[in-house]
Amino acid sequence: MAMASMFLSMVLMSLVASTWAQTETVQTTATVSLFTTDGVDLSAQTSPATDLLQWPNYTTPEIIDTTSTIPITPETEETTVGSPNNATLNVIGFFPLTSSVVNIRGALPACQMAVEHVNAKADMLKGYFLNIDFADTMCNPGYGTKVLFEFINHSKDYVMVLGPACSGVAQPVAMAANLWNLLQISYGASNPALSNRKRYPSFYRTYAPDSVYNLARLDIVKYYGWTKVATLHENKELFSLTINDLSSRLRDHGINILTSESFTVDPSEQVKNLKEKNARIILGNFYEDMARRVFCEVYKQKMYGKHYAWILLGWYSYHWWTKEDDNIDCTPEQLFQAIDGYIATENIDLSIYGNRTTTSGYTPYEYQSLYKERLRSLDISETAADAMGAYCYDAVWSIAATLNKSMEVLQNHPNMTNRSLEDFTYGDTVMRDIFTDILDELEFDGVSGPVSFTETGDREGLINIEQLQDGEEVVVGIYFPQMETMETKLRWDMGSQPVKWKGGQPPKDATTIVEEYQRIPVLYIIIFASLAGVGVLLALALLIFTLRYWRRSCISKAAPGYLVVLILGIMIVYITVGILGLDAGMVGQDFLTKMCTIRAWTLTIGFTLSYGSIFAKVYHAHKLFTAKANLWKPGSHTLPIMGRLLGFLVIDLAILLIWMFRYPMQLTIERLAPIVDEDNNVEVVPLIEYCDKGKSANFITALMVLHGLQLLLGAFLSYETREVKIRSLNDIFWNGIATYMIVTLSIICAPLSFIINNKPAVSFLIVASLVWTACTLALLIVFVPKILYLRGSYNIRRNSMSRTDEQVYEEEVDEETKLRHKIDEVEKEIAKVKKEIEQRKKFGRYATMRGCGLWFFGHHLSCTCGGRSEKYESDYGEIDDNLGGHTNRALEVSEYNISARSQEAISSSSAKVGAAETKDVTLTEPGQKPRPTGRNSSAEGNGSAPEGSRPPSTLNVIEETDSTSDLTTSTIHI
Repeated sequence: MAMASMFLSMVLMSLVASTWAQTETVQTTATVSLFTTDGVDLSAQTSPATDLLQWPNYTTPEIIDTTSTIPITPETEETTVGSPNNATLNVIGFFPLTSSVVNIRGALPACQMAVEHVNAKADMLKGYFLNIDFADTMCNPGYGTKVLFEFINHSKDYVMVLGPACSGVAQPVAMAANLWNLLQISYGASNPALSNRKRYPSFYRTYAPDSVYNLARLDIVKYYGWTKVATLHENKELFSLTINDLSSRLRDHGINILTSESFTVDPSEQVKNLKEKNARIILGNFYEDMARRVFCEVYKQKMYGKHYAWILLGWYSYHWWTKEDDNIDCTPEQLFQAIDGYIATENIDLSIYGNRTTTSGYTPYEYQSLYKERLRSLDISETAADAMGAYCYDAVWSIAATLNKSMEVLQNHPNMTNRSLEDFTYGDTVMRDIFTDILDELEFDGVSGPVSFTETGDREGLINIEQLQDGEEVVVGIYFPQMETMETKLRWDMGSQPVKWKGGQPPKDATTIVEEYQRIPVLYIIIFASLAGVGVLLALALLIFTLRYWRRSCISKAAPGYLVVLILGIMIVYITVGILGLDAGMVGQDFLTKMCTIRAWTLTIGFTLSYGSIFAKVYHAHKLFTAKANLWKPGSHTLPIMGRLLGFLVIDLAILLIWMFRYPMQLTIERLAPIVDEDNNVEVVPLIEYCDKGKSANFITALMVLHGLQLLLGAFLSYETREVKIRSLNDIFWNGIATYMIVTLSIICAPLSFIINNKPAVSFLIVASLVWTACTLALLIVFVPKILYLRGSYNIRRNSMSRTDEQVYEEEVDEETKLRHKIDEVEKEIAKVKKEIEQRKKFGRYATMRGCGLWFFGHHLSCTCGGRSEKYESDYGEIDDNLGGHTNRALEVSEYNISARSQEAISSSSAKVGAAETKDVTLTEPGQKPRPTGRNSSAEGNGSAPEGSRPPSTLNVIEETDSTSDLTTSTIHI
């Protein structure tokens, strides 16, 4: 069965090799391209009988001729190392010498040096000579499998396989080598999939797998407190498995993966997705050539700098971003700008115990010195070397140590009598098991550190944490995966340089979102609370002034009661200004709605009392003006003004009560558009606390519409009455000025309060300023003229106190104006008489009586609240007596008879007064001046009108002077 399976495997390998041969032609002459950092070509060409690099002091195997299906027998030469009679132990070596994907240039010289040291060590492989035949795999899985097939078909028998370095080649080679019982030790393959012992039972590696990098990456992320990361990897099994393992570990530790992007050729869209997801900490797994494409796009998207951290693989070649690449359109300088400061994880290239002697007999520092000398002898720049050199050196020593210990085991093994290492064949499973058992238990000090293998064939080596600083990758820390605590695992103190971040501190894993309540600065609140206090003191002073000089004409003739109401209303508004700035930051969110309710009540009631008193006076003045009343003697103002003021107050109270009890205020928090601070990578989300959202907005709108109409109407009425002067209401003009001022400031304040309501500090500053200004100016406009009046001369004050309104009227009003006022009064009296006549025509003599009643057999039964107080009542009584009670003949009474009887009654009463001077004025049509009649009043009093005719209406004014008084009285005759 074993032979059958081996035969099938050989057939499969042959098919793979033949397929490769059909698609690829390889020259017999092998070419290795080596370059210095200056770009100098160090390529060497060798013939089939010559090695790629000259191996001094021992037999030099040659490259397998890949154009032939029959291997070429290598020429054997005597060496100065070991005895010529020593048996040769052949090992297959795989090196990616001409790969375009990875460029491991330092591995082969280190391997050469390791073979030399093994063969030179007296206690190592006594009686044997270690030989490695190697070939270029080009880091191509198909080509690497073909090379393995040709090695196995060689006339030599090989005991083990060294390499390959590329994981893609290592996987098929490991699966095939296991069929020939060949153990394989790689010095560079890092794919975690190779840890699968079911698929790769004979695979070992001195280079730690990428899953070990994941441990270091995880702890780095945890160390910096990052909780949000993103991943970007190339679509290769090596990277996909590593990222899957990393993602699982991150999630297990509560770290959120914003997005996991993968690409095959062009990473542009994936990089854009990272930016859209606001990824700041990005872990990348891709080959070097793809890294240049990634960071070219990173540069274009500006995803670099102090707000980003890129964590990459550390095994790229020296100055990999400077390599010419036709697949990108970015310059090396642009690439460097994008990658500067990235973090990389890489196996350490030299043991941290530099002075400790290793199994080879050299210390790590001695090895390093010899290695650099070897590179110089081969004209290979030291910068072209990499960590693979030390791992390849230790891989050779792992093979040698395993074979060396197997010699003793073979001698004592019961089933291996007279067997030796050179007796190994591809079907020898017993010897293969011996090699496996020894490797599983193998431990020794290598130049790369302690060497041992886990049950999965992996090496848990130390990890270098590197950072690109000033164009060079420097070690900033070392990771010990075997340790248990974060402090012992991550040793930042062992780095040659500290970590340097662009912004002076580690970047944040995402834009920090800060929810910030927009509160009013305490300074603003203090300032306006102080101003409100000053306003209250001013209002109190004016209130005292009003009460103190209540009886002075400047106060008494300005409706002093409503001046007090004005002051009280403005004091309430001042208090509102003082509490307007108390937000949740000062009173707490639980009490904020109550504070909003208090402000709504105080502001509404204060406005209604203050502006309402001004508006009511202006409205009353306008009504007197339009009614053509005698503005010198308009009568009482108290009740009309009070009625209008109470009307506005009742409406406001009704709205407030329904609002507060049916739809109480509720706290609402609104999130505004975020403000991004690019420098600090902070996104501030402003939060506004409202009490007036929802149904409350409807009530606020209703109050604003109501008061807005009141303001506009007040402005109109103030304009209409701008020239009206009422003796007993002497501050109408200044009330109009105050109205203009309040309307103007309200027009400015109301829209601004809605426009800038998302900026509480600015809104409070503007609204409070305008409200305070309106209140203060209103007080000054209304009261300063009164104060200035009282500061006038003593004589003016004395005269104003001694003269009555009648005296002022008689002294200051011209005769024509007096006559016009009397005509207006007479016309009003006539209108009232006409109204009474119309009522009597319809309802009889009781039509003018107050109260209620009914007719009963010609008699009127009634109850009354009192007689009428009009001056015509006595006249009507005389008329009723003459008309004869319930006969209701008053229906036949004409306007002329009523006028004649009234004239007679007035004439008889006026005859009792002393000598009087009579002036007759004929009433004319409205709009015309009265005309004197030139007749004597006594003659007119005794005259009568012809029947059937109606004399023109005349007005007789008799002015009488009392000898004991300066008062002039006038009697009106109709």
